[in-house]
Amino acid sequence: MSVSAYIDFKLEGVDFLMTPAAIFDRLIGHGWTAEDHGGVSYLPLGDTGQYDWQKKILTLDEIHQLLSEKYNAKEVAGVSLTIQPENIGGQLLMFEPKSLSLSLSINRRTLLQSGHTDFSWYIENVVPALDAGGAIQIISIVATEVE
Repeated sequence: MSVSAYIDFKLEGVDFLMTPAAIFDRLIGHGWTAEDHGGVSYLPLGDTGQYDWQKKILTLDEIHQLLSEKYNAKEVAGVSLTIQPENIGGQLLMFEPKSLSLSLSINRRTLLQSGHTDFSWYIENVVPALDAGGAIQIISIVATEVE
């Protein structure tokens, strides 16, 4: 049976610290990577709600530029992220400076006995990056699993 799981974050704080490029940089600085089997999976500029994920080789500077362009165009920014060597992660969607969603779709980590999503593992690996030294407050975290 297929399981969908995701975590939504609502943030408050200094706007320039909550742009998609700034959040991406902090996640990369906390052990996440955008490398996806030789490329980067992302939502292209001009993808107005179609969620037409693309994959190609991009440098970190090119990803940063793309995320900045998506933000300036008021489009949903999206990039796949994983933590290595486990290759656990998913698609990070940044809807606006104060709303993020992480779809737990890459080797979803589960609890051994129940098989349910191990949300605490994801939260422990995302929250420290979002904190930005206390300049950003996480005002809500909603974890959802649907079978």
